[in-house]
Amino acid sequence: MFQSQTTETKLALLEEKLNIYEQMMRKIESAIEKISETSQTISKMLAIHEERLEQTSKADEVIISMVHDIKKSNTEEHKPNERSVVHDNELVSRPSSQALLW
Repeated sequence: MFQSQTTETKLALLEEKLNIYEQMMRKIESAIEKISETSQTISKMLAIHEERLEQTSKADEVIISMVHDIKKSNTEEHKPNERSVVHDNELVSRPSSQALLW
């Protein structure tokens, strides 16, 4: 009878350990599911952020191109004005320098 109790005791201990392992496996499976969901969410977020970065980069390129075009346009528009200002300054400076000589 003593041996049968030890067999029953061993069986009870094994069943208890099995229950503990089953609980641990459920918790591990739940954790894996949550990690998987989080990974998918992060992947979606990264894709969205990458798309926004690409859009921002394209917008920056367009803005830089527009700035260069405006700069070129302004430079071309002001070249004739620079010449006339230089000529006007020469005309103004000549009489005043001649006035000092007299």
